[in-house]
Amino acid sequence: MIDSLWGRGGAELALAKIARELPKDQYQCRVICFNGDKIGCSLFESSGIKVHYWPLSNLYGPKAFRTASLIRQLVKRENIDLVHTFFPVSDLWAGPIAKLSGAKCLISSRRDMGILRRGWHHWAYRLISPMYDQVQAVSESVRQHTIEVDGIAADRVITCPNGIDPEPNIYSQDDVAALTSQAKLEPEHMVVTCVANWRKVKGIDILVEAAAKIAKTHPHVRFLVAGDFGRSPADLAFTQAVMATADKVGAGNYASFLGGINCIPALLSLSDIFVLPSRSEGMSNALLEAMKAGLPCVATDVGGNPEVVLDGVTGFIIPSEDPQALADKLLLLIDDKALYQSMSAAGKARILSDFNYETVIARVTESYENLLGISTAKVNENRVPSSV
Repeated sequence: MIDSLWGRGGAELALAKIARELPKDQYQCRVICFNGDKIGCSLFESSGIKVHYWPLSNLYGPKAFRTASLIRQLVKRENIDLVHTFFPVSDLWAGPIAKLSGAKCLISSRRDMGILRRGWHHWAYRLISPMYDQVQAVSESVRQHTIEVDGIAADRVITCPNGIDPEPNIYSQDDVAALTSQAKLEPEHMVVTCVANWRKVKGIDILVEAAAKIAKTHPHVRFLVAGDFGRSPADLAFTQAVMATADKVGAGNYASFLGGINCIPALLSLSDIFVLPSRSEGMSNALLEAMKAGLPCVATDVGGNPEVVLDGVTGFIIPSEDPQALADKLLLLIDDKALYQSMSAAGKARILSDFNYETVIARVTESYENLLGISTAKVNENRVPSSV
């Protein structure tokens, strides 16, 4: 269960990998979401995974009651063994409904440091926490945050990081050519790239400030930002403020804001350095993909970033909210070719060895099996495959 499927979010991509890679002879998987679009649903439907899209704008009124009834019917009809939830509506409302309807195990996946929570979420998570058989945190930082903030026993919270497909990325030269033209890149340009949706938490405003500093002495450096523009009023206001700042400093001469694109591998192939100036982070898929592509990374010291980027080895970890520190570390990589090459090789090797998605999927399925082995022994040991 996931609150929304829009197609490009880190949680959506991670969930899609889990659903597609679960052993087909052991698991039947279906996905429930309450908001989204065709692109998001296609992440699963293209692999033959059933998506139940039940639009839900609020948790009050007849529509919420009908959706709760649909969840209950699905759990009973399909004999659902295990429910795995992502984000507040699924964690706090839909997941508990499923468990009360007969699902044997309930797992909550924690993807961030609570940035999506409102005030009431904090007490709600504490209230509901006894219903979770397990909580899977995307990084050790998120795990510790969950234990401390939600009051969940440490032995019920495990770390399951994001994983990366070790196979080489596939992209078309047409995509490369289109991006080259859109960003007006020339062979002599060195390219610094950020992939992040336009929300304040991603720190794109900090990158714009750092880029302005670098452009004064290094006119051959180009900055590319790829990511969907925000939908909420707060995200739209942030986007407008950053754009206004960019116009004021003349960033149009050295920066391109690409919006949401479907060819991230092609973009990374054009890039030299990756930057993630987040104010908060769980574990960034964008960082993993960039390191796989051989890009040294500069990321802020928040959430799981330091667990991915080894400071001084595969890139640099800098304080959040510090455009000067960001500019300084980028300049080190821009000016020192030997350092750049060393970090490029080290980052790629680390991702392929420590964040291989096969290892991650094995970790997830092991946790499922441990939970189901305990619960299904009391019910029906012969039900195969299990329903998720």
